[in-house]
Amino acid sequence: MLSKNSEDQNSNINIQDNISRIENTHQQLENLVESMGEFLVEVTALEVNTAIVSEIIPSNFIPWETYRDIYLISTPYLEEIHIHPSLHNSYLNLRYKLEVEYFLLLRDSESEFYNPDLIENDTEYVANLSHTPANYELISTKLPSPIDSTNPDNIIKVKQLFKNTHFLHGLRKLGEMKNTLDNQNQRISQESIQATDSDIIYAQTTIGLDGAIVNRYNQQIFSYPRETRELLLQIHEKSVEAGQKQWRGLLGLVWQMVKQILKNSR
Repeated sequence: MLSKNSEDQNSNINIQDNISRIENTHQQLENLVESMGEFLVEVTALEVNTAIVSEIIPSNFIPWETYRDIYLISTPYLEEIHIHPSLHNSYLNLRYKLEVEYFLLLRDSESEFYNPDLIENDTEYVANLSHTPANYELISTKLPSPIDSTNPDNIIKVKQLFKNTHFLHGLRKLGEMKNTLDNQNQRISQESIQATDSDIIYAQTTIGLDGAIVNRYNQQIFSYPRETRELLLQIHEKSVEAGQKQWRGLLGLVWQMVKQILKNSR
């Protein structure tokens, strides 16, 4: 018969084994989330946009170039590179949104860029950000400069920004919006018109993990003949169906990986 001390020792060993197993499982899950950070940010919602474009131009997302091009945006700069005046506000809005993305990191206590002192002391900066993008020219930017070669710390900070999956996700979206504006500006310059049916998003569907579905339709679509309108909506509907199938497959893959980790921990 085992002594009471032996039973206690065995019990302690079992408890320690269970604790070790739980900690190991937790670490594996953390490693999974960390290694798939950007992927998980992208997969948590499905967004399908339908637009008519004059030309499909393949584009690669290069974070540094996208950040630099949006960072430089200002009214004088837009005039210098011959952006049509009708698009100035849209371009300035991109620059404003980039500043907001960085501001959110500054106020996020879990972010490595967390800086409560800056937010509390620079009330003018916070106040200007809370207004519409039209007041962007009043904002003294806090973003690290990608073009200041005299201060290598800025270059390091920019590279650190690209390691933040949420900021990188936002930057990618802003880059896509800028590509659309660039295409519009090119057409306006070529045709000397202030508006074009090309590159306009006519329908947008967003589906969240909680099952919420949001449909948005550009009011311009209802000004088209019935046949054209129905064709656009039919194309969008088919795109949403295809997107949902791929999205479910990606979510299923993530779930299977999580289940395998949990199974191995037993």
